[in-house]
Amino acid sequence: MAPKPKSKPAPAIGHNSGVDNTTAKRLKSFVERIERLEAEIKDLNGDKAEVYAEARGTGFDPKIIREVVKLRKMEEPDRKERDELLELYRSALDMASDAAPPITVTVKPAASADTAFLEGAT
Repeated sequence: MAPKPKSKPAPAIGHNSGVDNTTAKRLKSFVERIERLEAEIKDLNGDKAEVYAEARGTGFDPKIIREVVKLRKMEEPDRKERDELLELYRSALDMASDAAPPITVTVKPAASADTAFLEGAT
C-alpha cells in the first residue's frame, strides 16, 4: 500500500487574528480606494442620466442614443458583422428593412435653448 500524501493542515479558526498592523493598513487602504471609486462611479452615472434627460428634452430618444453609444464603442468589423447578422435574422423573420432615405439631423439654436429637429423622419 502506498503511503498517503501529506496535506497541509486546515487553517485554524481565527487564523487571520495575527494580521500585523502594516497588513491591516494596506487592506484598509484598498477598501477605502474601492469605496471612493464606487462613489465617483455613482456621481458619474448621475451626470450621465442628466445628459440623457437633457437630450430627451431637446427631442432625442435616449434609447436610440444609448444604442448609438454602444455601436460607437464597437470596432468596425464587429459592428459590420452585427449589422449583417441583424439583417439576416430580420430577413428570416420577414422583417427585412427597406432602404429608407437617410435621416438628417439639423440643430437650430432657439432664443432660450438649442432645439433639435429630425428632418426626414416620419
